[in-house]
Amino acid sequence: MAKKKKRLWKARRLNLDDLARLENVDAQGRLHLTVDPSPLPCDECGQPGPNRRWTLLGDSGVLCRQCLSAMIDDFNRALSNKADELPPGYRPAPGDICLQELRPGQFNLHLYQKDGTWPYERLVFQPEANELVASMEYVGEGPFDRRYYRPRRT
Repeated sequence: MAKKKKRLWKARRLNLDDLARLENVDAQGRLHLTVDPSPLPCDECGQPGPNRRWTLLGDSGVLCRQCLSAMIDDFNRALSNKADELPPGYRPAPGDICLQELRPGQFNLHLYQKDGTWPYERLVFQPEANELVASMEYVGEGPFDRRYYRPRRT
């Protein structure tokens, strides 16, 4: 079995301070990776240039295409909703929502689907978020400032 390489970067928890102060996040709450050409070797595997200088959340480095793709995959996994990252004992059902706070008063809304996915629906602001959850039951909180809600059963 191949030995797993230690990554020089690490997909880390995104906190409100990161998101509020960085220009990598646009008005819709989407995170953007800045990439420019670089003649330097890859920081991860040593492949000689040309490569790509990346900047994200105040960190930067130089990566080849393959290592940059792996880094993006790591960040995407860190930002996704996974079953093992849900609140303990919570089993999602269709109609459940997840609100992920990006900045104070600004949330990404995800709606649970029958196929087990949590696709992104839209950006909502505090007043709409309050309306959405007013008739819902709070289920719990997961990583990355995610809060889960379920429609009240009557």
